[in-house]
Amino acid sequence: MAVFPAPLLTVLFGEFGVTLSERSRGIDPRPVCTPGKKRELSFTDTFPEDTNDRTFLESRLRVLVSRAGRALRKLKTRAGLITLCLRRSDHRETRNSRRFRPPADSESHLFEAGRGLLGNALSRRTRARSLEVLLSSLAPGGGQLDLFSAPRSRSLELALDRIRESFGEHAIRHGL
Repeated sequence: MAVFPAPLLTVLFGEFGVTLSERSRGIDPRPVCTPGKKRELSFTDTFPEDTNDRTFLESRLRVLVSRAGRALRKLKTRAGLITLCLRRSDHRETRNSRRFRPPADSESHLFEAGRGLLGNALSRRTRARSLEVLLSSLAPGGGQLDLFSAPRSRSLELALDRIRESFGEHAIRHGL
């Protein structure tokens, strides 16, 4: 295209001929925009000792999910997908995912999904070295509320967020 003069391209393609001529010569008046960054949240815990104790792993999952839920609510977003990655002492990893419909930011939803994924990941007897919770397919928070959701659990999570923000992450914890 660059070898043809602009008037000839205008005759052949009409108004678009001028644009073709300019683009073929590297002239583009549109602003340069970087592509949108794919957002995801990741929370990882590496254990002091490799373990396959399910109770310990679920307690560490609870801590990660608590951090994840707090981060989602702070950003006013919800996760459409949770991925649990269990890294083992033999350097292999197991990844399992679950989609939320509708997207969730509730710790109870995140934990129940994570616990199911953890159960699937624990099929091998090799000890675990670390656990990662990855939240993706993030969507804006707010929107339509669930008709049957418990507003008390939502207000409880917000109250726990305020306590942890004021007094630190370890000020209040879930019981086992």
